[in-house]
Amino acid sequence: MHDHFKQTLTLKDHMLRKFLLSTIFLCGSLSLTPANAGPSWQEGEIWDHSAVAGGLLIRFNPTITAMPDNCAGATWMFIPEASKTIIAVALMSIASGNRRAMVYSSGTVSGFCTVTQFDPIN
Repeated sequence: MHDHFKQTLTLKDHMLRKFLLSTIFLCGSLSLTPANAGPSWQEGEIWDHSAVAGGLLIRFNPTITAMPDNCAGATWMFIPEASKTIIAVALMSIASGNRRAMVYSSGTVSGFCTVTQFDPIN
């Protein structure tokens, strides 16, 4: 009976160990996968900003920093009013003097690059 219990425990330990390793590998893989591909993001310094009906406009200094690839041809990046948290973070960052940010975008809509994430660079 003792040997059977030991074999069962060893099998359970092995299965648990295998499950935990698989879970750790999966979680590690997910955290290494970027949320946005390179063409949809750009790091730069916010050079100008403007409030318009429907949201906030920001832009990088065009002589130094290009737009994300999926926004080629756009001059301004648009943060829709519905993205209140993103607008708040962008304005707070600009007001504090930290104008460097990583901006993620979903592409161009009506001539503006639509911002999906604003990540101040500390």
